[in-house]
Amino acid sequence: MEYFYGGGGNNRPHFSSRIKVNNLTNEMWQWCTDYRLTGPFARWHCEHGNNYNKDYDIVQFEREEPALMFALKFGAL
Repeated sequence: MEYFYGGGGNNRPHFSSRIKVNNLTNEMWQWCTDYRLTGPFARWHCEHGNNYNKDYDIVQFEREEPALMFALKFGAL
């Protein structure tokens, strides 16, 4: 999948499938990058909690399928 990068500023997305994790690890980041999904609406993004005074991160996906697979893989369900 493609990582959504808004170019700075307040250009962060609000994708429909959002998963709260304690800390986004390198393994989670690599899984999102390697997930085989291409085409339109095949992006993901992470909101790092330390940027928003929160003690958790949010990983969000444009499609439901990778969100479910991520949650199953990393025990977020």
